[in-house]
Amino acid sequence: MYKKIFSNLKYLIRIYFAIVNKIGFIKTILNGCYGQLVMKDGLKINIRSLVGLKFFNSIFFNKIYGNMEDDKSIIVFDIGANQGYYSMYVLANNRQSFVYSFEPTKKSYLSIKENLAINSLENRCMVIQKGVGGYTRNCYIRTEGRDVDYALCDDINENLDKVECLGINETIEMFRLSTIDVLKMNCEGFEYEILENISVENLKKIKSIRMEYHNIVINGRKQTYMELLNLTQDFKLINHIEMNEKHGIMHLDRIDL
Repeated sequence: MYKKIFSNLKYLIRIYFAIVNKIGFIKTILNGCYGQLVMKDGLKINIRSLVGLKFFNSIFFNKIYGNMEDDKSIIVFDIGANQGYYSMYVLANNRQSFVYSFEPTKKSYLSIKENLAINSLENRCMVIQKGVGGYTRNCYIRTEGRDVDYALCDDINENLDKVECLGINETIEMFRLSTIDVLKMNCEGFEYEILENISVENLKKIKSIRMEYHNIVINGRKQTYMELLNLTQDFKLINHIEMNEKHGIMHLDRIDL
């Protein structure tokens, strides 16, 4: 219990000293983590929940998906963009970047659009209100009463919302991209089917993969990050953060670059 309190206090203090609207931050906390943060470089981020604030801290300060260099033009696929914190991190730290941001839920999709608009970044990010998987079909989103922490699945259930999911190959070919510098994925277990179904040609277009993986059971077989490493043998593991027994973060770069 005390460890969790200390951990939360630590990241709240970190954010407090990294922003300019400190009184606004305190009001945001008191208002149930609903408000706006203004970074020292002028970037504005709307926060809509405690979970969102934790995601923001993990991406901007803990840098769970790695650093972003600002010395070259890059293309980023942000699959499972949630409220767009990684997309915003890329756009803020690389002024030559362009991001394709995929988020199937309307609430989070609108939050991304909102964050882009208040920073005048709409011309550098295309937001697509769809999920991405191994192949195109309708999927179902499980919210379970949470604000931003969703889960995609194929189950048909009256308590789930139907969303459209694009196939990874169709998605890459749709935008006629020859290179994807960073493929970021946080897609609730769909990372397995994406890497299982992506064509050799399209996988060669990707320079770096940064993803949250989920240890899940698919068709009666438990999948772990080792399976993902087997699917990405042309990449080298740069960093591995094992968050708990259920999920973690991996950063892989193409070997032949």
